[in-house]
Amino acid sequence: MKKIFVIILVAITYLLSSCNKEKNYDCYFQSISLDGQPFQLFEYNSNYVLERIRLFSTNINIYNINCNYESNRLSSLIYRNNTTNKEVYNVSLIYSASNKINALSYFNDSNADGIANELLSFFIFYRNSNELVDSIQVTNTSFVRLFSVDFDWEQFNVSKITNNDGSYVTYEYDNNSNIYQRNEALFVAMNFLSLERLPMVFSQNNLTKINEYDSFGTLLNTKEFQYVLDDNGKVISITEVGGSVQTINYQCVERSE
Repeated sequence: MKKIFVIILVAITYLLSSCNKEKNYDCYFQSISLDGQPFQLFEYNSNYVLERIRLFSTNINIYNINCNYESNRLSSLIYRNNTTNKEVYNVSLIYSASNKINALSYFNDSNADGIANELLSFFIFYRNSNELVDSIQVTNTSFVRLFSVDFDWEQFNVSKITNNDGSYVTYEYDNNSNIYQRNEALFVAMNFLSLERLPMVFSQNNLTKINEYDSFGTLLNTKEFQYVLDDNGKVISITEVGGSVQTINYQCVERSE
């Protein structure tokens, strides 16, 4: 009888330890709200590959972004008008051999035929030996440079961006993991037209402060950001001090080991 009791006790202990064993989850962006209103909604296929992003303005679904892939990596984002389903513009990504973004091609629907096939410009990424971005050159279709920005780094965070006119922007960070890095290609492609925001994607930590200066070093503007994290360290809200609040929801799926 004592032997049976010991066996049962061992079995219960094993079951309890199995139930308490920490599980690993993959968490995906499900939606982002802006000041309580829908802003971005992310849609995945059955394998949790992102297929489409719905963009909202004042509760109206304005654009849908279709995500296209080649060799299991994001190849382009095509923005479509949700009402007409016509293409508005197309962002195509070009990668290096080490799977880093080398360039972006920007196409527009200039003749309003519903197909964004007029190439307007290239955004070319120059990287250093650590594969960090040293500069981004923006050219026209003849590869004539229109303007450029240069990046300074402090370890793995962008500390400064200098424009070709001498004006510059500086950046400060917290010590928490950047929520955008897992989907770096996606968020680079979505923010490439706003170069001063790209450090929010490139950097290892979360951006807390942006200072904008003119070419004489005069401070023009300051933006500060505050973050709320859940118990697992995921960012669930981003507040621009004196401005808008982004609320982030995730879809988490247990990872098969």
